Amino acid sequence: MEKEILKVSGMNKSYGEELIFQDVNFEIQEGEVVGFLGNNGTGKTTMMKIILGLTPYSSGQVQYLGDPHYLEKADSLNSIGYLMETPLYGYLDAHDTLKLMSYYSGQSITDAQIDELLKKVRLKASKKKVKEYSFGMCQKLRLAIAFMYSRKLLILDEPTVGLDPQAVDEFVDIIKEMVAEKDVSVLLSSHQLEAIEPLCDRYLYISDHQIKEKAVIDRSIYRRISNE
Repeated sequence: MEKEILKVSGMNKSYGEELIFQDVNFEIQEGEVVGFLGNNGTGKTTMMKIILGLTPYSSGQVQYLGDPHYLEKADSLNSIGYLMETPLYGYLDAHDTLKLMSYYSGQSITDAQIDELLKKVRLKASKKKVKEYSFGMCQKLRLAIAFMYSRKLLILDEPTVGLDPQAVDEFVDIIKEMVAEKDVSVLLSSHQLEAIEPLCDRYLYISDHQIKEKAVIDRSIYRRISNE
């Protein structure tokens, strides 16, 4: 029997009089990688921030591992990793960044574990200051932060945006390897189907303030939705 990791029910969100989404419902099962597709501005990042407790919603409910109060529990929050375009500390190197993140989370991490994690995300020159990183290196460091500890759910917001095609392929390979190793569930957003197609088991489209779910991509439908 499949285990439900995340459930969003009856979700409504508006900014003032601007409707973002209406009566959104979806679930993610254990071990699934679910693509979250839609144009820029359709609410993908907003939905992810709601799941992470970073922005309020108008009505509805989010349950994580069957618990609607997961945001109040440190253990639950520490089992969710995320990648967003959040600021990094430019004066730190990758090693010290991961040490600082472990301090903030209240969990410990050894130097050996940090070295192994940086190796897995293929981040070289770990002693180089973050302010000297390329955008792709910053994304790798954010991915390392997302994969710290025993995560049950990963929220990855446009992880391949701004990367050149070769970097996209490398990033996809890294995510595939780490998801397979750790057997986590993933919600992965993009407005570019081709970038995330090799990763996903199924897809959620957000269009006209609602989610349209498909198990198999019909490219003509996606092109039409994307052009609306």
